[in-house]
Amino acid sequence: MNNNLKFKKLNVVIPLFGVSKGGGVRVISELANGLVQRGHKVILITPPIIAFPFPLNDKVQLICRDKYESENNFAARLKDFLFIYRTSIKGGDIVLSNYYTTFFLGWMLKFFNGKKHVYFIQGYEPEFFDIKQSISNKIKINLAKLTYLIKPDLRITISQFIKDKIGKKDLIIINDGIDPDIFKVDTSIKNQVSKKIICSIALTIKRKGFYDFVKAIEILSTKRTDFEILLFSSQSDINLDLPFPYTIKFPSNDLEIVECLQKSNIFVSTSHLEGFGLPGLEAMACGAALVTTNSGGVIQYATDEINSLVVKIGDIEALIIAIEKLLDQPNLYKSIIEEGLATAKKFTWEIMCENFEKELTKL
Repeated sequence: MNNNLKFKKLNVVIPLFGVSKGGGVRVISELANGLVQRGHKVILITPPIIAFPFPLNDKVQLICRDKYESENNFAARLKDFLFIYRTSIKGGDIVLSNYYTTFFLGWMLKFFNGKKHVYFIQGYEPEFFDIKQSISNKIKINLAKLTYLIKPDLRITISQFIKDKIGKKDLIIINDGIDPDIFKVDTSIKNQVSKKIICSIALTIKRKGFYDFVKAIEILSTKRTDFEILLFSSQSDINLDLPFPYTIKFPSNDLEIVECLQKSNIFVSTSHLEGFGLPGLEAMACGAALVTTNSGGVIQYATDEINSLVVKIGDIEALIIAIEKLLDQPNLYKSIIEEGLATAKKFTWEIMCENFEKELTKL
């Protein structure tokens, strides 16, 4: 444990209007764990949940509204809001919002209750919603844009890409990270396979671009058979009917994700939008050669032809060419892996939490 006594003890409350196995909540859990390990107090406040999806340090206080509402309606959401607001008043000195919905709650706690308000921006949220789908999406887009116009006490984001999109000079960049004790190479696993394993994440969310990967592999499968496909997904109900053989896993923790990545020779990310793109960095740390789209935040760590192969979003032909380069050019494949391993060492949760501690203490 790294208790740095030169810092004042922080008292942080993090309101969440929902939790999932997504990367945003994952980062929040790592931040909470890291801050309490450094001697600070952290409270997470949520609506009713069955279980928090990521491991939490015993010192992290998790407060949930205990009455579960069977219907996802306005009345239930209002009860969630009032519970989280009232509980946050009694909680920390610093309120850390991490989504456009909790931004407005944090702003109210600053304005009416004198809390310090920090906005932790993990993605360019106006692009999370398809404006063509519904009027409610248009409202969400405008609310997300509004959060960038109202100044909190401190704004933090995870990549230069998001800072540039928002266009606020006061945004402080603190990158995501990995746990190097978990995400690491096991060469004995890769040596057990006769064909190269190409890995990707199967998610049906449009901005994740999974079906670009499917199109590329479908074409590649007609040309050669010297690879296998390994997918993993956090969508337990995903229904795939793919035109090629594949294996799919549903990891329940980091160790099971690592098992997939350590088996993989090539990891492919075809996302259309990433605030940071943590899976690509995790793949690097596990010794997989990365092929990624230039989806925004990944450029924080991915450099084309150095530690990865970077292609345009939606360019299926370029994606196929990049994968075949790694299949056919052993020197390039080896170099990409070695540079990826070196890159991954520069991004850890410990570094992220240390930087957060420095910035929050200034408040």
